[in-house]
Amino acid sequence: MSRFGGLGARLYKGEASYDFIGKRRTWYIFSAVLVLLSVAAFVFRGLDYGIEFEGGAVFIADAPGASIDAARSAVLDSGVGDIGEPVVTKIGGDRLEVQTLSLSIADSEIVRDALAVELGIDSGQIQRQVIESSWGGEVTNKAVTGLAVFLVLVALYLTLAFEFKMAVAAIIAL
Repeated sequence: MSRFGGLGARLYKGEASYDFIGKRRTWYIFSAVLVLLSVAAFVFRGLDYGIEFEGGAVFIADAPGASIDAARSAVLDSGVGDIGEPVVTKIGGDRLEVQTLSLSIADSEIVRDALAVELGIDSGQIQRQVIESSWGGEVTNKAVTGLAVFLVLVALYLTLAFEFKMAVAAIIAL
């Protein structure tokens, strides 16, 4: 048995103990540092939104032996205006997925044709999908509404299930 497994068994049986209450200031400081690091990471780094929230175009092609760099250069050299830095990933062994910023239908045709030429396949074999950013906004609004309803119902349950002081502590912890 590992060292920590033995400690867990001794704690469970009451043979060993740790004074969490006596060292509560240490644990409060530890928790506060973790919360501050999390908030700082959120403030300074921000969120990295996917294509579902920012919108864009996705091209998927079955192209055995195609390289990521070749697909990226084909998109960049297609002559289409501001497409941003394309994100190219390999799916499985022989499929490529290319993501760009939002494109018009005509521009997405140009990019699809450029990819087809570079990958040596027919442009009809490349799946094209244009994603609107409004979908991500709808999902976010529904998630926030669901979270708010959940928190209200849990707070109501805690208020009814515990005595007042314990309910307040549980709601604060929530």
